Amino acid sequence: MQIVLVNLLHTPGVEFAAVVGHSSGEIAAAYAAGFLSATDAVRVAYYRGFHAHLAGNKAKAIFDEEKRFARLLKVDTAYHSHHMLPCGDAYLASIRVAGVTVGPGNPACAWYSSVIPGQSAPM
Repeated sequence: MQIVLVNLLHTPGVEFAAVVGHSSGEIAAAYAAGFLSATDAVRVAYYRGFHAHLAGNKAKAIFDEEKRFARLLKVDTAYHSHHMLPCGDAYLASIRVAGVTVGPGNPACAWYSSVIPGQSAPM
């Protein structure tokens, strides 16, 4: 949906001077700033959800096993927690196998990350 919105804004000639995103919005911001193609942005988003879903189902079981209090949130996945670290390597491997490439970006569009302080470029 976010890719379509960016494309719709480009149709009448709207150009971005700066973009920022949070969570999955970081992917759309990278696309809007020219670092990812639409195809690669979809791939990155797909594998993020695929691998995060696997990590999210493990956290509650670990706390139960450790007899630590845990309450399930009314969300599918705890994206913004350290529980995502175990799926990071698999996520990156999937992105590499899919052939995702990072472009040079649009020099006229600054990308600001809500994760990395200051003006950013994807790693």
